[in-house]
Amino acid sequence: SFKDEYRSFLIDLSRKIQHEYDCKTASQKATAELIASSYVRTLQTQTLISNIYKHGSLDELAVKCIATLSKELDRSQRHYVTALQTLYMLKQPPLSVTVNANTANIANSQLKQQNNVVKPI
Repeated sequence: SFKDEYRSFLIDLSRKIQHEYDCKTASQKATAELIASSYVRTLQTQTLISNIYKHGSLDELAVKCIATLSKELDRSQRHYVTALQTLYMLKQPPLSVTVNANTANIANSQLKQQNNVVKPI
């Protein structure tokens, strides 16, 4: 669904993201591909909007096209950010905390709970 000029860039970007995040599983690789395709879709939509503005005069049809493309641009940017956050979360080690004490320090100098009373540090 992408123009030929973007296909090789899409493949290269996907591989670089997979390498950067050390993707091993199929879900991590698929998420990296989703990130790359969302980014390329963003670039392609920005190019279409720029081309409409280059023609100078904006008639009613051009304004409607820009409005539709702007929504598509927002959508593709949201998909990009969401997929990037998802891959980041997939690569995070699971958090497991067990506390068996009357006093606990959690989150490095933020709150201290002692005898069921929370005190700021």
